[in-house]
Amino acid sequence: MPGLALLHGSRLCFEEAGSRFDKDSPSSPVNFLPGGPAVSFNVQDFVREADDQLRRYADHAARFRDLAGDTDRQRNELTARLAVARTQIADAVLPDLSEPSFAGLAQKIGIPELMGILRRSREHETRLDTRIAAIEATDTYRDRETIRGRAEHQLEEVRPLLEHALSDLRALDSLPRMRELVARNYGTPSYPHRGVLRYFKREFLDDWKRADEACAALKVAAFPEVAARYRDRQEQAEVLGRTVRDLDQQLQIIADQEGERAHLLATKAALPDVLRLETGKRVASLLQSSPKLIQSLDFPETLQGRLREMDGLEHQVEYLQSLRVKVEQDAAEVEERAAKLRGERDRYQSNLYRYRNKSFSNDQFDKRFRRDARYDKLYTRYRRTGDTVYVFSDYNRPSALESFLWWDVITDGRLDGNFIPQVQEYAAAHPEYQYDRSVFAESPGGNSSGDSGDFGNFGGPSDRFGSAGDFGDNS
Repeated sequence: MPGLALLHGSRLCFEEAGSRFDKDSPSSPVNFLPGGPAVSFNVQDFVREADDQLRRYADHAARFRDLAGDTDRQRNELTARLAVARTQIADAVLPDLSEPSFAGLAQKIGIPELMGILRRSREHETRLDTRIAAIEATDTYRDRETIRGRAEHQLEEVRPLLEHALSDLRALDSLPRMRELVARNYGTPSYPHRGVLRYFKREFLDDWKRADEACAALKVAAFPEVAARYRDRQEQAEVLGRTVRDLDQQLQIIADQEGERAHLLATKAALPDVLRLETGKRVASLLQSSPKLIQSLDFPETLQGRLREMDGLEHQVEYLQSLRVKVEQDAAEVEERAAKLRGERDRYQSNLYRYRNKSFSNDQFDKRFRRDARYDKLYTRYRRTGDTVYVFSDYNRPSALESFLWWDVITDGRLDGNFIPQVQEYAAAHPEYQYDRSVFAESPGGNSSGDSGDFGNFGGPSDRFGSAGDFGDNS
């Protein structure tokens, strides 16, 4: 029958629309057009769907922000390891941090600026010693224990007195019109309302009432006694408060001097490590650009391994930094989409009557809602990429190659690095580049993060892109 066929078509139309609206609710009308039924949604449907979409956007943004924080922590840990690797380079080429050792190394490898690094370190140490001596020469620091003991003892006596005065003053202040009565000198010849006419003035009558209430509360005969007590507590609070502030300032000066001196001593103690770090970084840069110099130094194979580890760590840090930027960009994109949708939802929700006849087609709903599944995929991709880069530590894998791409070595060519700027740059310059996984066999005992297929292959088989150099890509 035609009626049954029409109802059947309507039911199928509702089933196609899914959970976006209640098929039994009149708020989601079904319009029948020539050729078959068509679904339309009103603004109430839009608001409900927008609320659900905004919750999903919030979840996506929160996950991306958390991932960015995790990536920061991973990058910081690798940065600390990189600093250790650089100091190890200095240890490998310098027997000690003396001036003769620096001079000998500078002459051997031809970088006289090493002496400048040593000189600046010595000058920094001299400035630290000068400031430490200046602090220790002050009377406050020299007699700090005596000053501190006396100030703390006085504070133990004064603070309770100040608290008592302030407490009593607060209680007096809580009485109605207390400050006004004291300021107008109520109960004294200086009070402005005098004579018989005062009884016809509202202000005097109010003052009279409040003064009697204060006297009754404090159990005194006349208000001048109340005023005297109030002024006495004010003076006590001021004097004792000033004494407490002075004593606290004395203790703070001592604490500041001790803190600064401790910081200066810690900085001085760290100077040798800073010197080794800066020296190692400068030497490594030279040896990377002139690999033949390595053979002129002691233990060239060990030095080569240290350089390779440092180079790999540098690229891991760069990759994680690029990953973090990308994650932050996607988080911002989600939040921007959410803000736009929230504005549209609020516009409709604030004036449902005005938009009562507005409708949306199924295609219009599809373009606005439930198009965020890709953010789940991106999160999974970024999480796997970050973990892969972070756990890698097999820096001996590319030892037999003259040129290679660290991205491929780290990921074993299984992850696409198309969102990494260094990888993109090399892709444009070397379109013929191919990664051969068989060449990069994992070294014995190495920890390669790309030896498992669990991380997936985002973007193709093994045609990863990057830059080349004697110690890997240096882009």
